[in-house]
Amino acid sequence: MSKREIIGLDYNQETKNKIMEAAIKFFAQRGFYAVSMKDIANEVGIKVASIYNHYDSKEALLEDALSFFAKGYRHYFEWLTQMNASAESLEEVMDNMFNDEFVNMLDPIGFLGISLAMKEQHSNESARRCVFALFYEHSTACMKADFDRLIEKGVIMPCDTKTIAMIFMFCVMVSNDIRLHEHMGAPAPIACKEIYTSLKKHLTSALGGEKIAESKRIRCSFCRKPREEVDKIIVASGRNINICNECVRLCVDILDEAASEENQEEAARKD
Repeated sequence: MSKREIIGLDYNQETKNKIMEAAIKFFAQRGFYAVSMKDIANEVGIKVASIYNHYDSKEALLEDALSFFAKGYRHYFEWLTQMNASAESLEEVMDNMFNDEFVNMLDPIGFLGISLAMKEQHSNESARRCVFALFYEHSTACMKADFDRLIEKGVIMPCDTKTIAMIFMFCVMVSNDIRLHEHMGAPAPIACKEIYTSLKKHLTSALGGEKIAESKRIRCSFCRKPREEVDKIIVASGRNINICNECVRLCVDILDEAASEENQEEAARKD
């Protein structure tokens, strides 16, 4: 899959594509209000009037840029979700998120799009909705599901996966800002690799990495059987309570037996 296919560019509208790329670049670097249609036209190599063949206004261009970026971003997470579905370790999930090959395919338009949405969210309602829907809801939910799967597999310890996912996404946003600095030729305060290495180290240490010590294995809180000895264990993240399918079945049987006795007593009183 090519870079343009990933971020959603239409091969049949080359001039419009160039306008979009220039707009995302300048809006992300300078901010929406600091960019003129003339700036975009000069970057593309066309007259200002030619932009209006595609967009009625600069505001319409921003709206399309946000929609354009959101589509590409969702494509990225579809790929990431597929990769993480078969992940067997925390390291593998994190490596997929910071996959250099795919990151390079998104760069620079994908990362400029993230910066554009983050920068304009304070003054533009569409950007605000974009940030909330993509970063705070969609991305966090996808990463939470990945961490939940690792807990279910017994790879990492039970934890508040939503909070972990939000921390993870915060680090991704910081990495994106650093890439924007690098793209503009400015010195970055820290290398993206350092952020990833530090995050990976601390999460692996906190959550157990690939192997969990015997004392930290996921067990049923009632019968104490480990997950390997039962068909399924339901993990209540953040509550430190787990229950296996056997104990659930036992609870159901007890409740059924109690209900049956109550019915018999009720029937005896009526007689």
